[in-house]
Amino acid sequence: MTHQDTQSARAFPTFRALPRRVGRGIAWLWRKTWRYTAALLALLVLAHLALNAVAGRQLGKELARLRAEGAPLTLAQAAPPPVPDSENAAPLYEKAFQGLLDPQDSLATMRFLASRESGSATPRTPTLAQMEAILARHEADFRLLEQGSKRPVARFPVDWEHPAAAIFFPHMGGARNATRFLCVKAVVNAHNGHSGDALQDLAIAIRMSSQISATPTLIAQLVRAACIKIVAAVLPEVMAAAPLTAAESRAFYDLLAKVDMTGPWVRSMEGERAFGLAMFDDMHHARSGEFAYGLLGGWVQPEATTGVLERFLMWAGRVALTRAWPLTRILWQPFLRLDEVQYLRHMQVLVALAGKSYEQNVKGQQRLEKEKARLPWYAVVTNTLAPIFTRATQARDEARATVGVMQAALALRDYQIQHGSYPASLSDLRAAGGWAIPHDPFSGKPFLYRREGAGYLVYSVGPDLKDDGGIGQWHALRAAPRPISSRPLAYDLPLRMTR
Repeated sequence: MTHQDTQSARAFPTFRALPRRVGRGIAWLWRKTWRYTAALLALLVLAHLALNAVAGRQLGKELARLRAEGAPLTLAQAAPPPVPDSENAAPLYEKAFQGLLDPQDSLATMRFLASRESGSATPRTPTLAQMEAILARHEADFRLLEQGSKRPVARFPVDWEHPAAAIFFPHMGGARNATRFLCVKAVVNAHNGHSGDALQDLAIAIRMSSQISATPTLIAQLVRAACIKIVAAVLPEVMAAAPLTAAESRAFYDLLAKVDMTGPWVRSMEGERAFGLAMFDDMHHARSGEFAYGLLGGWVQPEATTGVLERFLMWAGRVALTRAWPLTRILWQPFLRLDEVQYLRHMQVLVALAGKSYEQNVKGQQRLEKEKARLPWYAVVTNTLAPIFTRATQARDEARATVGVMQAALALRDYQIQHGSYPASLSDLRAAGGWAIPHDPFSGKPFLYRREGAGYLVYSVGPDLKDDGGIGQWHALRAAPRPISSRPLAYDLPLRMTR
């Protein structure tokens, strides 16, 4: 390099001295501001401690209120009490459920029942003779179901002390599958002229559904509602194939009158609240962020349509819930407590609504939806845990209406036996006395009823609260235009007898 080149290089600006300059600048800035920085940090620590104390007091008040009301605060407290083995139906049911797990037989029952509900068979629909052969292979399982249904309660083995383990209820699927088998058995018995045996099969299914509803979770109530719906779908065929006696009608009517959908529903909402409290407790004490990330993973998963800022915030959220968790847990503690307060207030409303009518539930949950949209920014766990129970409440009240419609059908059968024909109206049926038929839980009025030829149609107006002419959900779905719109499906909850 020539002397001229050396002089040019010295004259041309370079970045070699930049690190030294930055370091000197930071040192100078620290000397000038460290006192202010330390003071600001001390203020932030004090503010954090104060906020944590305030949040702790608010949370303590909410928990104290629940304790004063006697509400369960843990899953162990919400769990039904243990019973002696001699009174517990669960061991018998579990053995029967295991025996009924054959996938081919289970598929055959579903296809058989679907053909009954839709009113049309396909080449793959099993015949009565084929179903009778399948049922014969499970006689021992049916005896276990009958024995279990005669015991007072069913307490399935659930680890209520550990929320993560308690959310799995394999016996729920077994109960639904067993209900299908029992309903197919009832249809076969009815076509063989054994009305008493057919009703006994349906009674076992109803008693079993009531027993599983003691599990204080929403899933137990939804499974119970599904089981009731399966029973109601085959009752008209059972009654038509083997007309019931007056005594048989009365016995099954009395059994249905004992079905309580409200009490177990309230307890399930209390159980759901206790489950949510357990989730918060785990986050308060978690040594790693794995649980928090599992619970809130959807909140920090980037989507293809998000912008740069949103992607950065989601990335920061993932880091906060994983690698930075020890610091995040400490910093987030007061906000997590305030989040838990929001959750308890939200669930307080839901528990109160649990015993209300369908219409009151819909209005109350619409208000909750608006309030949920206005939740504070820190209520991320509440937004994740607080479910919307509108559809669940609909399933509950559809089951209530279905039970009432079945009661009406049994009372109408007794009237037919006594008078030789069905009444012109349900008012005439009530005038005959002895039948306390409930009102439609959707309309709050008597069920709709009309004669059709030698038979009749009795129905609930269903969740749309309108008389849709007695069309059922299956047929309304099949008649709906394609693609199906987002508007609620209009249907009733009918029971039709052709003779």
